[in-house]
Amino acid sequence: MTRIIFVLIWFVFISCGYFESIDEKPTQEGDKWQHLYWLIDQWIEKSEEIRDLETGWLCVKDCDGIIWAGKYASSPLVKEKVNIRAAEYPSQPGKYTRRPLSSGLCWSEQLGDQGSQTNWSRDMATAGLLPYAFFTGQREILEQHAAYGEKNHFILDGLPLWQMGEPLNDGRTVYTPGLVGLVYQLIYAMGGEDNSNRRIPNIFISGLDDYQAHLAVMHILLLGEASIQVGDADSIPAQQDEKLNLLSISGVMFKRLKEHAERESNCPLYLATYHRYHDGIYDSAIDALDNEYLDCEYIRCGDDQQCHLAEKIFVATLLTRWHNED
Repeated sequence: MTRIIFVLIWFVFISCGYFESIDEKPTQEGDKWQHLYWLIDQWIEKSEEIRDLETGWLCVKDCDGIIWAGKYASSPLVKEKVNIRAAEYPSQPGKYTRRPLSSGLCWSEQLGDQGSQTNWSRDMATAGLLPYAFFTGQREILEQHAAYGEKNHFILDGLPLWQMGEPLNDGRTVYTPGLVGLVYQLIYAMGGEDNSNRRIPNIFISGLDDYQAHLAVMHILLLGEASIQVGDADSIPAQQDEKLNLLSISGVMFKRLKEHAERESNCPLYLATYHRYHDGIYDSAIDALDNEYLDCEYIRCGDDQQCHLAEKIFVATLLTRWHNED
């Protein structure tokens, strides 16, 4: 429902001529939101020109491709369909690889490293597949992904782990209990089955940087948005703090968001998620988005323009969604 409302608001802006008088780039000193909508329009138009014609993906040949395709396609403002399932094994529903199968595997048992040391990893899920499925309301993708995990699970110290890729001896292909719990929490937030494993506690340590910091922030982002949708006393973690707007994340999670926003003070994703819970003022995130290349350690791919474009559209969509909630 939230997605539908957001799309309707966007089309109201267009149909009412909101952009018709904007012949030049609006200045940031004026209305920052008008400026952001203008930027989004430019980014969407550019993405349509350079994305893969067959799959709709940005970074279609990159071995982190599903991260950028998932973020890009999670925006309802993307007009043309993006086929995320191009990376799904046809004979094994719920099993995905790093990029479309038509681009070749990044790792195989026969050939080994063809761009990566694994054919899947936790970050492909946390930063790509999961946000795509959640923000576009495609619960079936998550349910099939969970079903595949359940078929390939094992127990360690009483907690479930899923082997979601190969090789097993590379730990990145195994979903930790916290990530298993996140998948189930997203499914539940979207109206699916209430699996008790969604209550598995998460541990968010300090001192992370680069890709690890990115994954921690994405995990907190998804868990927070899911908990807001659940909206009841059983929501996880649902730890309220009277001094902060922490209705869907814990105090520890907030500290991690603050840590990363201060450590990379020009990274739009970190600024946006921090201010989501701090004060709801997103000016710094909008300012940080208005650069050709974003100042975030984790953004890198075979085509820098494309992965930066995907990240801009993803973060800008979050900001406009949150802004329209007020």
